[in-house]
Amino acid sequence: LIRKVDQSYYDGFLSTEYNPDEIFVRSTDVDRTLMSAEAVLAGLYPPHGENIWADGLAWQPVPVHAVPEEYDLLFAEHQPCARIDQLDRQVRESEYMRESVYGSNKDLFHYISQHSGWNITSVEKLAAVYDALAVETIHNKTLPAWTQSI
Repeated sequence: LIRKVDQSYYDGFLSTEYNPDEIFVRSTDVDRTLMSAEAVLAGLYPPHGENIWADGLAWQPVPVHAVPEEYDLLFAEHQPCARIDQLDRQVRESEYMRESVYGSNKDLFHYISQHSGWNITSVEKLAAVYDALAVETIHNKTLPAWTQSI
């Protein structure tokens, strides 16, 4: 994949053959990112010679390392942080959120709650509904009629 796109970018930096002393691949422990790392490695290191182990399969295994999210201090996004928690609480409990966000939009929150089946009481829950509808749109699904008015 990648080597086929622009091999000159990597020439002199990475060998054309996989060498475990030259590269260590680390990913988050999420299927999507693990598969992305594997796809990149398949493009970087197509097998040659004795590394071709199946006719018609231009792929060789290259290890991708991951750490469970709760122990991942390098890549995981959701590590506990007292300061972030404090600031988050401050924003959520602020007058702005109470009045400008929730107060000004209480009819919208109620409408979406009625039609989605979810009790929308926070912007996070509203974002979850939005994400679900966005995915449906991306996949050319017909959205429920109630979404046309919002």
